[in-house]
Amino acid sequence: MSTFFKQTKHPKTKEWQVATWMDDYYGKHRYGVKFPSGEVFDPEKIKLKTKEYKVKINKEKPKQEFNESSFEEGFATARRIYEPVIVQILNVNGDFVTQKINNY
Repeated sequence: MSTFFKQTKHPKTKEWQVATWMDDYYGKHRYGVKFPSGEVFDPEKIKLKTKEYKVKINKEKPKQEFNESSFEEGFATARRIYEPVIVQILNVNGDFVTQKINNY
């Protein structure tokens, strides 16, 4: 068993959200489902609807052909990638922690 993220319908708000399914939360191999609001539900006591992520493959030709400015645009993108970013990390207690990290 493991901990994973899955699109899950919140039982109170009825909104689809990305919930964390945490193994062993309610005992050995019993999941706890934690929503971004911090609420945790037992899927053995409350029926939770889930759905898979949909992936769309774009088979169109690129809208931008390679030219001299492509290098400059790529360099600008790389510069943005290496700037520090703010992320939310799931810690060992199952809580989300906001943290600033460097992307290099």
